Amino acid sequence: MVMYQGEEHVDNHDRIAQQAYALLRQMGMEDDELALFGVAYVREGRAKCFISAYRDKVVEFITECLEKQIYPTMMENKIKRIRIHSGEKEQVEREFKLEFARDLQEKYPKNFLSDLQKVAQCPIHNKAAELLNPLRDHLEGCFDEGALQLYKGAVEFAHEGKILTVWDYQENKIWIKRESAFLTERVRKASNFRRKMTGFAYMDKDRIKYYTTALEERTLQRRLQLISEGKIVSPVYAEEYCFHNYADLPKGIQWFDKVVEHRIDENYMELIRDLYAIQPEISKEEFMHLEEKYGGDKYMKQTIQYYKTLWHLL
Repeated sequence: MVMYQGEEHVDNHDRIAQQAYALLRQMGMEDDELALFGVAYVREGRAKCFISAYRDKVVEFITECLEKQIYPTMMENKIKRIRIHSGEKEQVEREFKLEFARDLQEKYPKNFLSDLQKVAQCPIHNKAAELLNPLRDHLEGCFDEGALQLYKGAVEFAHEGKILTVWDYQENKIWIKRESAFLTERVRKASNFRRKMTGFAYMDKDRIKYYTTALEERTLQRRLQLISEGKIVSPVYAEEYCFHNYADLPKGIQWFDKVVEHRIDENYMELIRDLYAIQPEISKEEFMHLEEKYGGDKYMKQTIQYYKTLWHLL
């Protein structure tokens, strides 16, 4: 048996790595993780990209695009862990953003973006107003912030589905803003911390399921993913949770689970299903041609499936 002697050399990879990392830090180098989110779209005949380090900014941009009848791709993300020399971070971030833009342009060629935009240009009818107007009359002066939030979500759902005209959409936005103005002077609980809790419901065959989280960007990402999978998904519902220390956060998540199930109940999901049953005037033949032409590519297929669900074409 060979016995180890304390004077002998033993390789310790962890120790060697720590020493090397310390040396690099002395030389002014740091490890950094770069994350970007982005979409491709076409506007005024030019293929463009919108890229941000913040997922919620990209989701906000997508919403703004849909209001303007511009139809971007599904959100993509790119992550890179890189060792950056001191003073070079801005340049590295700029190069990484250009690299991501090239990736998006390669995944989503201009022909695809233009054809998607062309299919989307169709007359927009106002059949959703038959369901929404009585609900709005019922909510007049209700002083219920949660109910107004859900109504706003239903209006956006109808507008994105091309079953509510721009005129009625804008009129509803003005009405919601006016009603919400009465709720500006809210009493807030005394607390050390606040966290915005978000969630939504979706149909899994004939069952209503829920998704909730204390991280809004995860909620937004999961909702987009489910829509791209062909699920009927409710608008996002949000409430603020006040707490004194982070040990109370799990209690907040449990509390919000019950809130979402109460707010987005069977009646509300029936409204969403009834809205989804209204067909827009998009040409199914043109959309099928789009699927046949580009559906063989997994990236373009995901975007096509997203709009197929959004435009009630399942």
